[in-house]
Amino acid sequence: MKNNKAFGIAIICIVLLVSLALVSSLVYAAPDSFNMYVTVDEEGSDVTLKVYLAGGDEPLSEATVEYELFTAQGVPLGIKGEMERVASGVWCSLPLPVAGNLGEVCALVRVSPRGYPPQERRYYFPVVPSMTSVADELSNRGLVGIHLSTQAIRQEFVWDDALGAFKTVNIFIIGVVEDYIADMEQVLTSGAPGDGLILGRDCGLPYYYWQDGASWHTMANRTRYKGYDMRAEATATRGDNIFTQGCTDGYDRVASYEAWASVVLSNGWDIDVTQEYTQWGHEVKITHPDGIRCSYIYGDPHLLQKGGTQQQELAAVGEYVFHLGPDVFADYTLNLICLKANAGFSLVTAMNITGPDNYLLTMGRNGEVKVSGGTDGDPQARPSLPGDPEIEFIEAPRNGATLYGSGVTIRVEANECLQNATLHFGGDSYPMTDMDVGKELRWEKTLSGLALGTYLFHVTGTDMDGDSGSSSERQVTLRGGAPPVGGEVYPINKANVLAPNFEAKAAIIDQLYVLKPNQAFIDKMTQVLEAYGFKVDTYQGDEVTVDFYRQLLTYGYNLIIFRAHSGLLGSQEKIFYRTCLFTNERYSEIGYITEQLTDQLAMARISEYHPWVFAIGSKFITKSMEGRFPNTIIVMMGCSCLHLQDLAQAFIQKGASTYMGWDVSVGLDYVDNATITLIERFCSEAVTVEVAIAETMQEKGPDPNYGALLKYYPPQSGDKILKELIQ
Repeated sequence: MKNNKAFGIAIICIVLLVSLALVSSLVYAAPDSFNMYVTVDEEGSDVTLKVYLAGGDEPLSEATVEYELFTAQGVPLGIKGEMERVASGVWCSLPLPVAGNLGEVCALVRVSPRGYPPQERRYYFPVVPSMTSVADELSNRGLVGIHLSTQAIRQEFVWDDALGAFKTVNIFIIGVVEDYIADMEQVLTSGAPGDGLILGRDCGLPYYYWQDGASWHTMANRTRYKGYDMRAEATATRGDNIFTQGCTDGYDRVASYEAWASVVLSNGWDIDVTQEYTQWGHEVKITHPDGIRCSYIYGDPHLLQKGGTQQQELAAVGEYVFHLGPDVFADYTLNLICLKANAGFSLVTAMNITGPDNYLLTMGRNGEVKVSGGTDGDPQARPSLPGDPEIEFIEAPRNGATLYGSGVTIRVEANECLQNATLHFGGDSYPMTDMDVGKELRWEKTLSGLALGTYLFHVTGTDMDGDSGSSSERQVTLRGGAPPVGGEVYPINKANVLAPNFEAKAAIIDQLYVLKPNQAFIDKMTQVLEAYGFKVDTYQGDEVTVDFYRQLLTYGYNLIIFRAHSGLLGSQEKIFYRTCLFTNERYSEIGYITEQLTDQLAMARISEYHPWVFAIGSKFITKSMEGRFPNTIIVMMGCSCLHLQDLAQAFIQKGASTYMGWDVSVGLDYVDNATITLIERFCSEAVTVEVAIAETMQEKGPDPNYGALLKYYPPQSGDKILKELIQ
């Protein structure tokens, strides 16, 4: 069961690919030329130029790349410099000092690669007053409908078996795209391109999503389909993950669906696609024929390979083409089409797979799949999958529930069409009815006049091939009449009320262990958290690295305590308004080059007597941390973690439910004691965030040396107790 689907309603920037074919013809660089792609990365007030260079068969690694900025009328702005190589084939500038309302700006980029003649290219981009929030953007109606031209690229990959990963073989410009502000629903309802036949059968229900942690909402114009298609070229399956939530009447009912598609190619490659509402696009898994090695395309988008140890940021807007073989002449290609969002992200929104005999499979952002071409098959109107059918409850008494009355209603959904379905209840069998007459996927049965007592029940069904499947077995107790008005009264077990109704996980990240270990703090904190019901993990010393923070969200912690140094990024001249969280990884100029040049990382030290280490900032959290927090509570013990709100906002944006921290510098002995008090209040009593913090400050007072006060963010989390925040 999954009842915490997060889904943000926002305004996004759709990118229309102009004259962009689903399958573009291949273009290679001539021996005496190279391909160059220029783009601009924007985040907040930072603007950087990025250049991608590729020769005939691989990215370039040696070149001098210079830039100079002009107005649209050709007047020099006095901004120029040389770009740094941040990865093979990729060069990046430092943040450009542009601000205000300059209008359109021209970047003249001159490239002199080794072994090729020089090239230069002009790239135009707008500089307008930045929008600080979605609300500002919505209120400034003058922005709506503004179209801005930018380049679209095609980046091609082939599989390198020795490397065990995909490598770039071509990157080139294929056209121009336009950005404009539009409603998110227009993207989420975009269907599969092409004129192939829709794969599957209408399931009879629209999609649902969980909005703002508050309620379930129907997604208009998105109908669920299940389907199966087997041809000589590929076998494609289309379905949904089903999530239910518990209701107060003792029933579990369907809450949300998550579209997925699986394609097994005849050459042994597998393509698996899932849709995450919070990711704004498809997540695509490509599995090698050995069944072990795989690569993922997700998010911004990034290409994650070799067990997650190799990550490549893909170029920008356009197409990413994976030739599923050792060269560009492979029988099958996977083409991912990406759009650009107004937060600066380029996301996978449509895809297609091509194969022999004109085989074509397309998938839209709404989960629709179409298939055409190939041999020996058509999308089945009545999907029947190999093997036994899978049957899931979509409305039924939860296991162990007590119902008042003599009747029950049971509804199930199968992953393929069924000839029949039977409810087995208390040793008797009852034929079920097709809920959507003729669709044969959802079945129901209502029983009444049952004797009071305890029953076991499950559902079986037979698919179109004669294979049988079964749901899980559940138990329900029926009691007479309505819930009693009087009767027995017992005191509430507050520990059970406060404890989570799932296996909750907590982490203590003790970056300060190398400076001042405090095992008594770790032991006491672990004791308090385990008494509440958390499984507790502790990370100390050298375990706290940049890559540890990068992967932290994937561990699924519901509460994280950072016993770590932090502070405001500063220089001798001034304070920059950015908060940074220390690691214990020694700083190196050649480590994490992309993250350093894009201001995701900083160099930090406690004092002149301590070594420099890497520190992460808010941009690292939003751009490089993988995945999302599952409504995680963040407790910061470092200095000035809520002097500004940048770090807090980044954690909330990535799925945290609340963020607690200190407004200025804080002493270590004081903060160890105060944090124990805070967590004891929060875990052992039904108090809200606001009350727990107020009681902690009342007992401990401000930091005696620095006057630090404990605060929380966002304001709306203040009236929630622990269980509500992590639920």
